[in-house]
Amino acid sequence: MDSIAVPAECFDIPEEYWVSCPKQVRYIKIMGGELSSDAFSVIQRNYKVLNTLDLTSATNTTLTDEAFKGCYALESLSLPSELQTIGYMALADCKNLQSIHVPSSVTDIDDSAFENCRSVTSITFGDALQSAPQLRSTGSTSNSQLRRIGNWGFYNCHNLQNLTIPEGVEEIGTAAFYGCTYLEELSLPSSVQSIGDNCFALASKLAKITVNAVTPPSIKAKTFAEVNRTIPVVVPVGSLSQYTADLYWSEFINISESPASSIDDVPTIGEFYVEPGRIVCNGEFRIYDLLGRDVTRLNGSLCGVYVVKVVK
Repeated sequence: MDSIAVPAECFDIPEEYWVSCPKQVRYIKIMGGELSSDAFSVIQRNYKVLNTLDLTSATNTTLTDEAFKGCYALESLSLPSELQTIGYMALADCKNLQSIHVPSSVTDIDDSAFENCRSVTSITFGDALQSAPQLRSTGSTSNSQLRRIGNWGFYNCHNLQNLTIPEGVEEIGTAAFYGCTYLEELSLPSSVQSIGDNCFALASKLAKITVNAVTPPSIKAKTFAEVNRTIPVVVPVGSLSQYTADLYWSEFINISESPASSIDDVPTIGEFYVEPGRIVCNGEFRIYDLLGRDVTRLNGSLCGVYVVKVVK
């Protein structure tokens, strides 16, 4: 037997009963129900050759601490669609995992959740918004509800090349992306307020940073340790002076303001309307005030005259 597709309750039995079961199961699909802590232990400890794990239909809202830590052979993972919290070291040391998709419902990624997932080449958060204008009313490109990435959350995800932190994230912890040595491009949201020490340390191939926050996020002396200080850092219109005056952001000598306030060659907007305090558009967009400042994050409490730019 190398494949199992069962309800979650089938794994909810004392672990000793699994001693004589097959140890070469490579594919597990949960068909529904909530996995208990015992079930996590059974899967983790008995199936070290597990290659594919599909939890999409599981009803868990929390992935317990160390749930699948050390599943070295795991290459493909689908997390529960209702998941809200990814626990401490939940998927640490899954060294063959190829990609990570964090469901839109997740609000918190705990410390070391994906530590040493060194083969991961891509991380996506939530679902891209392509056909739901009511969800796009914030101007975000995904419906991710994520607010925090914990310390060492993606530590040593060595092969990651591009990273876009979604709108809504306010805190990125210490060494969260430490050792992502192949990271080439980084985009930070307007919502981010603090980025921990050594967060992007050793990202020596980083070639561009885009920061959408008008107020410079708080960073530490070694947040960008070993990152070339001559690379372009693009910040919102009207915020250049704040970044160049900041103790650590000012170490980057090539900071410039985003040209995003330009309205040349704007594509057709499509469905577009205004609700009380809110702009809704059937397309990806940014909102600027009359001073050219990006105020997209304030959508929902707007009052006045604004410029809307559709993002290609």
